[in-house]
Amino acid sequence: MSDHNAIVSQLQSLFEGFNAHDLDKVMSHFARDAMFDTAGGSDPHGNRLHGIDEIAKAFKNTFQEMPDCHWDIQFHDAASPSRAVSHWIFTGTGQGGDSVKVEGVDIFHFKNGLITHKSVFKKVPS
Repeated sequence: MSDHNAIVSQLQSLFEGFNAHDLDKVMSHFARDAMFDTAGGSDPHGNRLHGIDEIAKAFKNTFQEMPDCHWDIQFHDAASPSRAVSHWIFTGTGQGGDSVKVEGVDIFHFKNGLITHKSVFKKVPS
């Protein structure tokens, strides 16, 4: 399997985990010292989470706060063996009943087959 196909397959598996709210499956794709840059925050890169424990906590919170959250994948593409992008439409309903539907992308960096950095960019509904 080519590097491109291997990374795309890994991203498909990652988002299967997200959509199943399977935290163990999601986290199996991340390096222990990975970084995750959230879509929002006070820094230009958003809030930066370090390590799989912080990242897992953030994903677990999303699953709990939006129990019906779902990423509808538009495409995955690998620019190289170490970089890839996923384009998605995220939907979910918050605890207060507010629905969210937003388009976004994740930029991923890989090393030794694991995600070392995930950075989220999304549209902001007006």
